[in-house]
Amino acid sequence: MKVYRKRLLPDLLPELAQSLTREFSKGFDASHLRHMRHFYETATQH
Repeated sequence: MKVYRKRLLPDLLPELAQSLTREFSKGFDASHLRHMRHFYETATQH
């Protein structure tokens, strides 16, 4: 499943970023979303 998500993520991030920016304003560009995801993945590992 991780490989599937990693392949889709670059394609979906710009669209997701645009949608989140429309709804919540600033702070949701694609690079910020990548950093948020990386933070979540590293913070939840034990």
